Amino acid sequence: MTPSHPVRSCTAQVGPGYRDLLVQELYRAWETLETATESAWPGLLAPPPLHRRHAAWLVLTVRPPRAEEFEETLGRARGRVRALLTALEDAGVADAHAWPRTFETGPASARYAIGLGQNPPDPAGLAGIADRWAAHLPGVAVAVVEGGAVPSLN
Repeated sequence: MTPSHPVRSCTAQVGPGYRDLLVQELYRAWETLETATESAWPGLLAPPPLHRRHAAWLVLTVRPPRAEEFEETLGRARGRVRALLTALEDAGVADAHAWPRTFETGPASARYAIGLGQNPPDPAGLAGIADRWAAHLPGVAVAVVEGGAVPSLN
């Protein structure tokens, strides 16, 4: 459920891979806290290198031809991210995760990252999925990049 008004269920936004990631992270935190000493707190509180969690990423770039179309194009792209995650899951990418915030913005551009797990499909297969998803989204481009190619996502 969303934490504020309008209250609505977000269950449809959580695929199996994201659910498994949440479970893993909650158990890892619990186990870490159970064994941690006081001197370990700085390390526990430091953000992990999330951009290294995946072997490859899809980078969505929103840059419409006209700057005045930016907000509309951005809204369309963001509204269809769940469909892209579902297409990836259907193609066997069980641990794909979309980063919820931009990692780069400009006056009329934004870039988002979608992690493809530790065993992403081949680039040609990914390109086909991404091209079909972006076909009706003018001003949105999708590129496959290697694991450390996106900046730190903390």
